[in-house]
Amino acid sequence: MDNNKLLGLQRAEFKRAEAMGARSNKAQVIIVIISIITVFINKPSYVYTLTICNLIIAVLWLWFFMQAKNSHSIAERARRAVVFSNGLGVRLSGKSYTDLKMLFNVRESEGKKYEDEKYFKTQKEYGNKKLAEIVEESSFWSKHLFKMSAKRYWFYFAATLTISILGLLLLPLLNVGSLDILISQVFCLILIWLVTGNIFSAAMSFTNAANSTDDIEGRLDKMASNMESDQDVLLIVSDYNALVESSPTIPSDLYEKNREKLNTLWRERLRD
Repeated sequence: MDNNKLLGLQRAEFKRAEAMGARSNKAQVIIVIISIITVFINKPSYVYTLTICNLIIAVLWLWFFMQAKNSHSIAERARRAVVFSNGLGVRLSGKSYTDLKMLFNVRESEGKKYEDEKYFKTQKEYGNKKLAEIVEESSFWSKHLFKMSAKRYWFYFAATLTISILGLLLLPLLNVGSLDILISQVFCLILIWLVTGNIFSAAMSFTNAANSTDDIEGRLDKMASNMESDQDVLLIVSDYNALVESSPTIPSDLYEKNREKLNTLWRERLRD
């Protein structure tokens, strides 16, 4: 088992999940724009064409969403293997390792640029304390990035909710066409509300994940500093793994924008 290669593939797969998620988000934006346009149009041919386009884009949105979820799940599975290997010295069997590598959607060449021998900062011997330190650092990053993601998605939710309500109020005022046109317009508005609900779900997930990660980080911090017994470390780490796997993928631009700041804060925390 090559930990560094698996780390590179894991990070590349996360990148793919983020890219597919971004495409899913773009599809949602297009759906909102087209749906609003249909409210102001009364020509049947235009409305029908835009409605069909919206239906196709909605299918693409679902496909991109499922692809992002699949890559996120695979990357999380690889991350768990890397964490336990570096923290406890646990090695995957040959079959488990090759089966895991077969799941990746990215090529090994894509993972090369994400390999990093110094990715984990702790230099302790294998054991519960080292595992606690590794996951504590991960939870530190996750907590702050979850909070930033939550703020962004609550803003998106407020914007789409406003558009949804305006569309709902304007439709009966502006529609003077046939019943067929009205049905098409209502279908497009339903798509907007589905997008709004999806964004609300993501915002709630990020918010809950940030709060839960903060609690997990606190317990791991006490374990790493010998303030609490490390006997429950596997249970806490399992809770953390379940939490991050069920949460949406963190946008990579937030990670890149705040990487230096968070690295500095983590180094200051270690010194203190």
